[in-house]
Amino acid sequence: MDELLELVKYIDQHRRRHPEGRIKFSTNYFHFSFANLMASMLIGKRFSYDDYDLQELLVHGHNFIKNGIVGAGILTAYPFLKSIFPETSGYKTQIEAMYGIQRIAQHMLNRRRTEDYKMNPRCFTDDFLNKIDEDASNPQPIFTADNYKVVFGDLMQGGTDTTGNSVNFTLLLLTAHQDVQEKLYKEIENICGIDKYPSLEDKPSMIYTQAVLLEGYRWGRILVHGLPKKVTEDFVYREYTFRKGTILMMNFHTVFFDEIFWDDPNVFRPERFLDNEGNLIPSKVDRILAFGAGKFY
Repeated sequence: MDELLELVKYIDQHRRRHPEGRIKFSTNYFHFSFANLMASMLIGKRFSYDDYDLQELLVHGHNFIKNGIVGAGILTAYPFLKSIFPETSGYKTQIEAMYGIQRIAQHMLNRRRTEDYKMNPRCFTDDFLNKIDEDASNPQPIFTADNYKVVFGDLMQGGTDTTGNSVNFTLLLLTAHQDVQEKLYKEIENICGIDKYPSLEDKPSMIYTQAVLLEGYRWGRILVHGLPKKVTEDFVYREYTFRKGTILMMNFHTVFFDEIFWDDPNVFRPERFLDNEGNLIPSKVDRILAFGAGKFY
């Protein structure tokens, strides 16, 4: 909630600078907030929205995700193309973005090393540094600076760019559908009033709000496909045989826009997630797969 208040303050400052009290909405607004939520957990502090490191993280993260949408699926199927078309396939930009994020991660790690991470650990990085120290005598250590940089990048990217884009898309849909916006506002007002901010304790009562967020994620489908998964043993599905070691990726469009399951998938309609009594329908909620299906290792 503190981060949300900082975002509102930041937007209001921009509004006041305009002679007519207007702002040009930036898609980075929510990215700032989600990046700071992750930063608070990772390094124990938040960034100013004008901080250079924060700006660089957002640029590198966006470039990595954007070029993954363009080229990752092709490169997964035909990895040799990255050597033939490194720029066209997006591979070069992704590598540059990855190294950029890892440089910032190393900078954060070095900064925490100079502080009291041993006596007063207060974030993920402090705990990781303590594990690095404990694992120092191990000939094959798991906790290393290189592994920290990979984890830092995964958490920052997974919790910032995709989440920010999802909220941006939902806000756009609410702007285009005033009737849904009004219903959402009334529920928030009825549950929280005008003097209280929503909290996790309010979530069970805010059914329509949950339906709006689910429908925004479904309709926006900000990712083309899920994370790659490897087949662990041979199996047959319909007339297709999948061999052990085959890479599979879920196509989110077929899941979120299945006309048989959703009836009218091209329509933005949060009510599709509610039954006649106004409760969430579990079978439809379960269809909203953030990162695909299958086990993660």
